[in-house]
Amino acid sequence: MTKRTRKIIAIMAVTVAVLLFVLYFVAEGVMMARIRSVLRSEYPNGYAVLRLHMGGESYETPSLMEMLRLVHEYKTSDEYQPQGSAGLTGKKHYLTILVSDNRAIQRFDWSFRKFSLIKGAGEAPCDIIANLPDKDQPFYQYRNVDLVCRADIWYVVANFNHPDSSFYYRAMRPEVEKR
Repeated sequence: MTKRTRKIIAIMAVTVAVLLFVLYFVAEGVMMARIRSVLRSEYPNGYAVLRLHMGGESYETPSLMEMLRLVHEYKTSDEYQPQGSAGLTGKKHYLTILVSDNRAIQRFDWSFRKFSLIKGAGEAPCDIIANLPDKDQPFYQYRNVDLVCRADIWYVVANFNHPDSSFYYRAMRPEVEKR
């Protein structure tokens, strides 16, 4: 191999690396734009992300790199057993977020197939904040002064990823459960 050939190969390798780097950041930007778009259309009067899990673990913000790592791990390891959220936000749930509009709580999951957030099942009685016990309601509500904006998505500050908030079943007031 001549010196010129090695130089051409090195230039091509650097070019490919730069293109992959740019492509990743473009893809992550598109992913974040899709998340923002879904949340804004679902909650035109405001919202706050209460919890954010990827592969059953708490995270501060969505990360395409982490989700791609999970895809690789899920596809190459049959022994992977996710922990957290009773195992329900684990395998095949790359990103799960819990969102509140101060009236009700909703879960969203990321879909690579649709490259978008998918809204969880319909509203159950335990998703309505007024139906929750008084001691649990603060974990699902927010005030505008308690919010922080990261990547143009609104998150609660004090109770973000709080272990007393739940993605799935939530206890309700006794008088509501009797109905």
